[in-house]
Amino acid sequence: MNRGKTSCQFVSLSFIVALLSTLLMSGCASVSAFHAENQFLTLPLVPGWFEGKRVWYLTTDISDESMAKQANINFVARLANALPPDPPVPGKPSSIDRIYKFMNFDQGSVLPSIPQPLGGGNGNANYSPLWQLYAVYWLPDQTPHELHSEQEVLAAQDQNLIQIKPLRIIVNCPVVKVENSLLPGTRLP
Repeated sequence: MNRGKTSCQFVSLSFIVALLSTLLMSGCASVSAFHAENQFLTLPLVPGWFEGKRVWYLTTDISDESMAKQANINFVARLANALPPDPPVPGKPSSIDRIYKFMNFDQGSVLPSIPQPLGGGNGNANYSPLWQLYAVYWLPDQTPHELHSEQEVLAAQDQNLIQIKPLRIIVNCPVVKVENSLLPGTRLP
């Protein structure tokens, strides 16, 4: 009798292990639930701007080898395959979006979209963590100042204050913090 009970418990435990494995592989459960609470991974957050709001994102992968080495991130040549034949158009959904990186002035990049809200409830169909780099250069006779939105970047271009050059480089930069809001399940030290 005890043997049958043990067998039944073993089957139940096997079933639970199989179920959890399936959930983990499908992304329906978090691996962190199986780790001790004091195990963390520290990743550098990169500051940027979206519509006047401070945002932070992770930069993990890029399609340019020299930039990958310089930034200590993954070089992923295949990301270049995400480049469409025509550049992304501001406001038009695509699998990639623009990110404006300032080349001759020290300021955070400007993002044209973010998840709203952060996490599984994101309803912003325009957001993608895959960005095509757009290099922004302040023209020599202009006084650089921070720009905090895509609208400000495009207006500065229209006023001949800056030059924008699309680069054939794709970078993976998921947004994880917007002002005081964090991606669910994350925490700051």
